[in-house]
Amino acid sequence: MKRSPEQELVRRFFERWAVSFDEMCAAFGETFSADCYWDQRPLAATTGPEPALRFLRRARLLMGLERVEVELLSIASTGAIVHTQRIDRLYARSGALLTEVPVSGVLEIADQRIVAWKEYFDSAQFVGNTLALGARRLAAAALRR
Repeated sequence: MKRSPEQELVRRFFERWAVSFDEMCAAFGETFSADCYWDQRPLAATTGPEPALRFLRRARLLMGLERVEVELLSIASTGAIVHTQRIDRLYARSGALLTEVPVSGVLEIADQRIVAWKEYFDSAQFVGNTLALGARRLAAAALRR
Protein backbone atom coordinates (compact mmCIF):
# COMPACT_ATOMS: atom_id res chain seq x y z
CA MET A 1 0.00 0.00 0.00
CA LYS A 2 1.33 3.42 -0.94
CA ARG A 3 1.98 5.80 1.95
CA SER A 4 0.65 9.33 1.84
CA PRO A 5 3.09 12.29 1.81
CA GLU A 6 2.08 12.97 5.43
CA GLN A 7 2.92 9.39 6.43
CA GLU A 8 6.28 9.61 4.65
CA LEU A 9 7.13 12.83 6.49
CA VAL A 10 6.34 11.19 9.85
CA ARG A 11 8.27 8.02 8.97
CA ARG A 12 11.36 10.04 7.98
CA PHE A 13 11.04 12.16 11.13
CA PHE A 14 11.14 9.06 13.34
CA GLU A 15 13.97 7.42 11.35
CA ARG A 16 16.26 10.39 12.01
CA TRP A 17 16.03 9.86 15.78
CA ALA A 18 18.05 6.63 15.52
CA VAL A 19 21.09 8.31 13.94
CA SER A 20 22.32 10.46 16.84
CA PHE A 21 21.15 13.01 19.38
CA ASP A 22 22.19 15.85 17.07
CA GLU A 23 20.27 14.35 14.14
CA MET A 24 17.21 13.84 16.35
CA CYS A 25 17.36 17.50 17.39
CA ALA A 26 17.76 18.55 13.76
CA ALA A 27 14.68 16.51 12.86
CA PHE A 28 12.64 18.32 15.51
CA GLY A 29 13.96 21.74 14.48
CA GLU A 30 13.36 21.15 10.77
CA THR A 31 10.02 19.33 10.98
CA PHE A 32 8.13 21.21 13.71
CA SER A 33 6.21 24.31 12.66
CA ALA A 34 7.00 27.49 14.60
CA ASP A 35 3.89 26.96 16.74
CA CYS A 36 3.79 23.14 16.84
CA TYR A 37 2.03 21.93 19.98
CA TRP A 38 3.64 18.69 21.28
CA ASP A 39 1.66 17.09 24.10
CA GLN A 40 3.18 14.05 25.77
CA ARG A 41 1.49 14.25 29.12
CA PRO A 42 2.01 13.53 31.90
CA LEU A 43 5.43 14.70 30.75
CA ALA A 44 5.99 18.11 29.19
CA ALA A 45 3.78 19.86 26.69
CA THR A 46 5.67 22.29 24.45
CA THR A 47 4.84 24.84 21.77
CA GLY A 48 7.39 25.39 19.01
CA PRO A 49 10.71 23.74 18.22
CA GLU A 50 12.88 25.53 20.81
CA PRO A 51 10.93 24.35 23.90
CA ALA A 52 10.87 20.84 22.39
CA LEU A 53 14.64 20.95 21.94
CA ARG A 54 15.06 22.12 25.55
CA PHE A 55 13.01 19.10 26.65
CA LEU A 56 15.26 16.77 24.61
CA ARG A 57 18.41 18.35 26.07
CA ARG A 58 17.04 17.85 29.60
CA ALA A 59 16.37 14.19 28.78
CA ARG A 60 19.95 13.89 27.58
CA LEU A 61 21.27 15.50 30.76
CA LEU A 62 19.08 13.48 33.14
CA MET A 63 19.01 10.11 31.36
CA GLY A 64 22.06 10.17 29.15
CA LEU A 65 19.82 9.94 26.08
CA GLU A 66 21.75 9.68 22.83
CA ARG A 67 19.26 8.31 20.31
CA VAL A 68 15.86 6.66 19.96
CA GLU A 69 15.06 3.72 17.71
CA VAL A 70 11.43 3.77 16.65
CA GLU A 71 9.79 0.52 15.63
CA LEU A 72 6.79 1.71 13.68
CA LEU A 73 4.13 -0.98 14.18
CA SER A 74 1.39 0.79 12.25
CA ILE A 75 0.73 4.08 10.53
CA ALA A 76 -2.51 5.37 9.04
CA SER A 77 -3.75 8.72 7.90
CA THR A 78 -6.83 10.61 6.89
CA GLY A 79 -5.90 13.79 5.13
CA ALA A 80 -3.48 15.78 7.29
CA ILE A 81 -3.93 13.58 10.40
CA VAL A 82 -1.47 10.70 10.90
CA HIS A 83 -1.96 8.00 13.55
CA THR A 84 1.01 5.91 14.69
CA GLN A 85 1.56 2.92 16.92
CA ARG A 86 5.18 2.32 17.78
CA ILE A 87 7.75 1.07 20.26
CA ASP A 88 10.39 3.61 21.21
CA ARG A 89 13.75 2.27 22.42
CA LEU A 90 15.88 4.91 24.12
CA TYR A 91 19.66 4.42 24.09
CA ALA A 92 22.57 5.97 26.00
CA ARG A 93 25.77 7.19 24.37
CA SER A 94 27.40 3.89 25.44
CA GLY A 95 24.83 2.00 23.39
CA ALA A 96 23.05 0.69 26.48
CA LEU A 97 19.28 0.46 26.29
CA LEU A 98 17.77 2.97 28.74
CA THR A 99 14.15 1.93 28.32
CA GLU A 100 11.56 0.92 25.79
CA VAL A 101 7.95 1.96 25.76
CA PRO A 102 4.92 1.43 23.51
CA VAL A 103 3.53 4.75 22.23
CA SER A 104 0.51 5.82 20.22
CA GLY A 105 0.53 9.21 18.57
CA VAL A 106 -1.60 11.51 16.49
CA LEU A 107 0.20 14.08 14.36
CA GLU A 108 -1.27 16.87 12.28
CA ILE A 109 0.68 17.94 9.20
CA ALA A 110 0.45 21.22 7.25
CA ASP A 111 2.87 22.56 4.64
CA GLN A 112 5.25 19.62 5.21
CA ARG A 113 5.56 20.46 8.93
CA ILE A 114 4.20 18.92 12.10
CA VAL A 115 1.77 21.47 13.53
CA ALA A 116 0.34 19.36 16.38
CA TRP A 117 1.38 16.09 18.00
CA LYS A 118 -0.26 14.22 20.86
CA GLU A 119 1.37 11.12 22.29
CA TYR A 120 -0.13 8.52 24.58
CA PHE A 121 1.90 6.10 26.69
CA ASP A 122 1.95 4.57 30.15
CA SER A 123 4.27 6.83 32.14
CA ALA A 124 4.41 4.33 35.02
CA GLN A 125 5.65 1.67 32.59
CA PHE A 126 8.20 4.12 31.17
CA VAL A 127 9.58 4.94 34.64
CA GLY A 128 9.42 1.30 35.74
CA ASN A 129 11.31 0.10 32.65
CA THR A 130 13.93 2.83 33.10
CA LEU A 131 14.48 1.91 36.77
CA ALA A 132 14.57 -1.83 36.04
CA LEU A 133 17.15 -1.43 33.28
CA GLY A 134 19.24 0.83 35.51
CA ALA A 135 19.12 -1.71 38.34
CA ARG A 136 20.23 -4.51 36.00
CA ARG A 137 23.17 -2.41 34.77
CA LEU A 138 24.21 -1.65 38.35
CA ALA A 139 23.99 -5.33 39.29
CA ALA A 140 26.04 -6.36 36.28
CA ALA A 141 28.68 -3.75 37.10
CA ALA A 142 28.84 -4.99 40.70
CA LEU A 143 29.35 -8.58 39.52
CA ARG A 144 32.25 -7.52 37.30
CA ARG A 145 34.16 -6.08 40.25
